[in-house]
Amino acid sequence: MCADASIAMNETCKTLAIERGRMPAERVWTVKSYPELKTFRPVERDETLRGEFRQLVGWVGIMGEQDGVDILVRAAAHVVHTLGRTDIGFMIIGDGPEFKRMQALARQLQVENNVKFTGYISGESLLRHMSILDIGVIPDPPNPFNHHISMNKVFEYMAVGLPFVLFDLVQSKSEAGEAALIVDRPTPDVLANGIVTLLADAPARERMGRYGRRQIAHEFSWTNEKPKLLAAYRQVLGEWLPATDVVTGIVREQS
Repeated sequence: MCADASIAMNETCKTLAIERGRMPAERVWTVKSYPELKTFRPVERDETLRGEFRQLVGWVGIMGEQDGVDILVRAAAHVVHTLGRTDIGFMIIGDGPEFKRMQALARQLQVENNVKFTGYISGESLLRHMSILDIGVIPDPPNPFNHHISMNKVFEYMAVGLPFVLFDLVQSKSEAGEAALIVDRPTPDVLANGIVTLLADAPARERMGRYGRRQIAHEFSWTNEKPKLLAAYRQVLGEWLPATDVVTGIVREQS
């Protein structure tokens, strides 16, 4: 590989860069995408966002075919129509190539009134929407790709103190720890049952939320990752940029 340096999202991907990409180990830097707690945090709950639902389940991200949002929409249909839980709402936050298809699927399954698609939101609006949720969901199905990646959703849910339901993904399960309820089969009915189980256990949700916030504050800190990203850029750019400041992946030369 001809790159001067490679940035990996976790140790598993670093190993792939070295073994499959034949990168020298000293030229591969592991930099994890943790949220900055000063800007990504729980905010005061805006109950107007809840609507008529007693409990809210949420998903945040960019909707691609690989993200399993269709499994979540089908799980919502199972919750509403099979389990009869019309008091549970679903909030899908984000946009992406699957956005219109997921809206159409919700209409097809007759849960368009129970599943709200917010579209892309960011900043304080995103934090207000995430802070009103009772639980999050990561419906990405197990496959060789999803098993190995570090998902931003894991850390973002933990940063706002949100417990979540997760399929049995090797990397995500390891990073989520006690913040997640792991369900064993990637099917809508199993996901739906996991969602209802976690919603019914308020003490567990409280405990999982506290664990997530604590892990983000002490173990998954962007403050600890930023120097690694700086070091990688300095290796590539040379010592002529000693005052380089890297913020969210952008190199800016300070005057």
